[in-house]
Amino acid sequence: TQIGEHGLAYLKKRGLQPETIEKYQLGFAPRQEILADFLQEKGFSHQQLLDSGLFFETDAGQLCQKFVERILFPIRDAQKYIVAFSGRSLIKDPQIPKYLNSPETKLFNKRKILFNFDSAKGAIRQTGFALLLEGFMDVLSAYQAGVENGVASMGTSLTNEQVYLLERTTDKLCLCYDGDDPGQNAIARALKILQPVTKLRLNVIVIPNQQD
Repeated sequence: TQIGEHGLAYLKKRGLQPETIEKYQLGFAPRQEILADFLQEKGFSHQQLLDSGLFFETDAGQLCQKFVERILFPIRDAQKYIVAFSGRSLIKDPQIPKYLNSPETKLFNKRKILFNFDSAKGAIRQTGFALLLEGFMDVLSAYQAGVENGVASMGTSLTNEQVYLLERTTDKLCLCYDGDDPGQNAIARALKILQPVTKLRLNVIVIPNQQD
């Protein structure tokens, strides 16, 4: 659609292929307030829309979209059900968070979710290890390169619940973050947290020349 051209152009600029965009059902939340009317026409109540985490309510009781001018990544649980969204802002404003996740709901607890785990678990079993990457785009880029066992956490470090998901699937975890200083510092923090609490064999894949 014309409304979505801005978002599609960003995804193409980042090197994502149409097949990847379709497989992961990537989308775009425009500035226009269109979602509430669409869902209410489908029969959803005002309260259900609030409970979904996709809206906030003004003092006047009007529903407004939580995601505006953002690329949307659907977040699925291990059974492949979409339970939340993460939105990457296309507005360059230091006052606006780069990534915005759905709030926690009855369906979504970010401590229990690993991005792409629903698709990656078969490849994790086949290859014998899980690959922990830094972000959603890293997972998608790896997938396009034929690496299908990549996952990413919903926060800066793995939680006990996410570790449990991996331990049920494999006995080996490889961490691969950006080669720059922030990425390497994040690996060090992750190892410090993980080593005392997991039976997973931990490995680090180093990206050369401080590459992002």
